[in-house]
Amino acid sequence: KKKQTPICTMGYYDLLESWPGDYLNRERLNEKLAELGVTEVQLWDMVYLKLNPILEKITAEFHKTDEYKAQQERKKILERYQKYKKEFEDKYGSDTYDHCYDVFGELRNKAYFEEL
Repeated sequence: KKKQTPICTMGYYDLLESWPGDYLNRERLNEKLAELGVTEVQLWDMVYLKLNPILEKITAEFHKTDEYKAQQERKKILERYQKYKKEFEDKYGSDTYDHCYDVFGELRNKAYFEEL
């Protein structure tokens, strides 16, 4: 007969951004380990054996949402911004890029740029 015991309660999309250990305190975790008679590594192996298929389903579902697409676009913009900022500041000195350009790479302060 299999023994079942709750470990924690998480929201559906919380699984994408955190792990179950974030939802229980060390004392509660130690109680569960003693109750089950397993090590922490064994516990998480058992949890993820069941949880991985659910995570794959949630991830695939999330990747189809507009929220995910917006998140990816924002990530690309920020990566491009950081790349151009580093190149610019390597050439013109620190704390110069943001005085000339915005996050989209649009020149906003032509006078300061020409001064550089």
